[in-house]
Amino acid sequence: MFLATLMNLSQYNTGESCEIKYGSGSISGVLGQDNVELGDLLVEDQVFIEATREGSISLLVSKFDGILGLGFQEMSAGDAVPVWYNMVQQRLVKEEVFSFWLNRDPNALEGGELVFGGSDPKHFKGNHTYVPVIQKGYWQFNMGDFLIGNLSTGVCEGGCGAIVDSGTSLLAGPTSIVTEINHAIGAEGIVSAECKKVVSQFGDMIWDLLILGLCESLPSPSGESIVDCNSLPTMPNVSLTIGEKLFILTPEQYVVKIEEGIKEICISGFMVFDVPPPQGPLWVLGDVFMGVYHTVFDSGNLQLGFAEAA
Repeated sequence: MFLATLMNLSQYNTGESCEIKYGSGSISGVLGQDNVELGDLLVEDQVFIEATREGSISLLVSKFDGILGLGFQEMSAGDAVPVWYNMVQQRLVKEEVFSFWLNRDPNALEGGELVFGGSDPKHFKGNHTYVPVIQKGYWQFNMGDFLIGNLSTGVCEGGCGAIVDSGTSLLAGPTSIVTEINHAIGAEGIVSAECKKVVSQFGDMIWDLLILGLCESLPSPSGESIVDCNSLPTMPNVSLTIGEKLFILTPEQYVVKIEEGIKEICISGFMVFDVPPPQGPLWVLGDVFMGVYHTVFDSGNLQLGFAEAA
């Protein structure tokens, strides 16, 4: 965990309006400039957005005060210089590398670690597998075949564009293949599952009429699906090919467990997220993947590295 602090809010306000659109909402406001503290580092004259409008409920109710973007300047709103660029240019870090370790234990006191200028060897095992960044903007690379169990889906045999994003909770991808994966692991849309529960109360005849129609056709608004928590021992592994190496996710790793009162709900770690051309289609490897694999973002050599987290 780290703390980013603005020293004197609105030290300098350009008055220039700006907007950023995210997968789950947007923000808009004006550009400002200030010194920013990151841990024990002081980044001088950092341009940032002073958000005056948050365009989604998820942003309004989130328990954080802002978003620290670590993408490339090519996608920066208002062409503002990102904080990581300024850290490098002001020689605040030894290496042009930052790395993430995310702790997936919900009961742990330490939620994870973001290291600027290197990586922490106590949080990964073995060596990292490195792949080149193929397009600057997002941290985008070329991903190979997807396997369910030991069987190839054939979808990414010729390569698929993928990005790594700590701001995405799950692992997101195009509708067609995510639907196939969720079908294989026995997941169904949250709304669809609730519909079946209600219909089941009205007798077998209505159930037979509706189960193959209305309920099956109801998607989840956020693209999420649920699984039976008791079925985890029989669910298949899902593997991603990165740099000619298989990165395996077990059911315990790709299923997110959430406590809801006295009940436990299990959400599939695979959600639908269609990125339109020219940027898409894209896979987004979010926290479900990054929690299993320690991730190095090497801007000096334009590459990404993945190793088993420890």
